[in-house]
Amino acid sequence: MKLRALHTELQQAHATKSSISTSLKELMNIIESLEPSSVSYSTSEHDGMLDVCPDYFPAKYQGTKSGYPFFHFGWITEKCKNVKPFKDVITILINLVDHPDRDQKYVPTVFKGINDSYPMLQVLIAARKGSELKKSVRKYTNMKVIEMEVKTTSGKAWNILVASARTPYVLIGRDLSHFSWLVQLERQIRVISSIPQVKVAGGSFRNTTGHWQVGCYQTKLLNYVLEYKDGYFHSRNECMFCDHLVGPFVAKTKLVKRVKFDEGLTSEVFMEDWFLRVSGQKHQIMNCPDAMYFTADDYNFGVHAKIANKHVWLPLAKKWTLNRIVLPHSVIHKYSCGDIGYKCDTGVTDTIALPVCCSELQAAAIAFFHDYCKKHNLVYELDTGTVVSAAKLGTMLPWEKDGDLILGPENLTLFLDSDNQKKFQNAGFSLSGFEHPVKDAKGQWKSTGFFYLKPGPLLYIEVWGFSKMSNNFLPREVRDIETKMMYGGRWVIGPYSPGLYVRNRYGHEVYKHSQHWTVVGLPNSFSVYNPGSFKKCKTPGFHGCLDRLPADGNIPWLVP
Repeated sequence: MKLRALHTELQQAHATKSSISTSLKELMNIIESLEPSSVSYSTSEHDGMLDVCPDYFPAKYQGTKSGYPFFHFGWITEKCKNVKPFKDVITILINLVDHPDRDQKYVPTVFKGINDSYPMLQVLIAARKGSELKKSVRKYTNMKVIEMEVKTTSGKAWNILVASARTPYVLIGRDLSHFSWLVQLERQIRVISSIPQVKVAGGSFRNTTGHWQVGCYQTKLLNYVLEYKDGYFHSRNECMFCDHLVGPFVAKTKLVKRVKFDEGLTSEVFMEDWFLRVSGQKHQIMNCPDAMYFTADDYNFGVHAKIANKHVWLPLAKKWTLNRIVLPHSVIHKYSCGDIGYKCDTGVTDTIALPVCCSELQAAAIAFFHDYCKKHNLVYELDTGTVVSAAKLGTMLPWEKDGDLILGPENLTLFLDSDNQKKFQNAGFSLSGFEHPVKDAKGQWKSTGFFYLKPGPLLYIEVWGFSKMSNNFLPREVRDIETKMMYGGRWVIGPYSPGLYVRNRYGHEVYKHSQHWTVVGLPNSFSVYNPGSFKKCKTPGFHGCLDRLPADGNIPWLVP
């Protein structure tokens, strides 16, 4: 029944060109339910030896009160012989290169906790040259300090540590303040080795003020927006599927050696970048909350302060070309094109959407033009494609090539005045490409004139001289009040009845989407469009590809 329901959902999604709620993770759960024997297994990749022994829940024999009253035990690890020595399975990595001074007091406690809990495991520690750390670890034969140059970034330090590991798993022991048996390294290794797609597993964490969190986030990277949500959609083996982990985690060493940490990013966001790349390569990540770490993060200095700091996230926004980063606790960081170094070029819109920062530039130019016209009693209207943009999205459509305005030809010459041009330049816009309006011998308009209003070097709005505006089609009693449309957060002047104008101008299925006539191979803008699809993206996988979003509806295109 579950597979039949999934098949129906896929058919419906194909018909409506929408996404499905059932993911690969849920499909795995369905398969698991069909094959109960596959629930718990733990095998090595090469020699048939187990990385860790399987465990089982004894409730069927003893009832769920077997660990009563505090349930500090429950699941029982099987006694198996074909298991590797644990020292050959995992290496603990600790990076103190960028360790805050306020957290130095925790370091001895962490080392002692590791030695008490896992004395057989090798521990590799990154520290800056000249530190006193080597002296403090001499009493621990399983610990080795690797000294780094002063300018070594956190990402580089982690890469050096990972490169030095010789075991199939590593613990990325970030921000630790304590260490005990509660971290349950075996548990995380067991879930990784039991599910082939899973390459990373972490646990919950308790900070120095006693606040406990799971730290499992879902991420959505689409249309220049990166969104984090605290929580999970699916689980398996009492662990949650995640896209991003906030706390320490265990990972396959091969994965971390292949997908290296970005050595050029700041210590605040290089982990976010790494998880984006890992999940983007379809590796699965899990969080097992019954494994608990102790971290130095607290409400003053850790995740919560980081979330609220817009500047902290800017390097990530630049690398991934993001206009918005949406974080838990209703935090939204907005970045302009200038912030992330993006040059708006409508040439990319053959297959890629322009980011919202370009729409904001276009909207700012139209708003300035509107204010100028109102101040000087000039009559104008949105025209053609810009009317469609306003009707559909309330701003520039991300696949548009230009903007369109009409203005009384007698008023075009005002924009030739150098003082007026300076006003536009001071606002960050330019006027160019003037064609003067010309009258014939009878005083009729022979040509109504034209110029470009440019929000940027490769972004432009066509302003056409037009001898009449559309308000004459309104009832006489309301004709002196222009019809206003929302565009980029401002009310600007549109045609008399925007919906009627749009339907009559573009014909069938106008509220489905079609790219510019020059892109889809039409002879001119008055040709009949065939809306409802986008061209295949030339850069598959890029979050700004047009074909990653539906070619109908506006809600998927709305940016917070």
